[in-house]
Amino acid sequence: MHTLTIRLTEELEQELEEEARLSRRPSAELAEKAITSFLEERRRERFREALAHAADALGRDRETLDFAEEFLPLDNEALGLAEDSAPKRHARSGRGARE
Repeated sequence: MHTLTIRLTEELEQELEEEARLSRRPSAELAEKAITSFLEERRRERFREALAHAADALGRDRETLDFAEEFLPLDNEALGLAEDSAPKRHARSGRGARE
């Protein structure tokens, strides 16, 4: 495990120490969790950006658009069949019984 020395504003240091006191955890543990959370969020952001880029690239591809247009009617038909066969929900009356 490595040691990292960082400079904190006085206000941030006070907040960290207060949270450490309230949670009964070492401030170093809280700082490590905060850094871990930040890095995980950055990884998710990069993944979403890459996914959006790939979707954008696919969306401009004529072959992909043609394929999607070809199957859209079938997709809509399948959705309609699923909706038709789904059990219907009935509104409850004032007494709580089903109609």
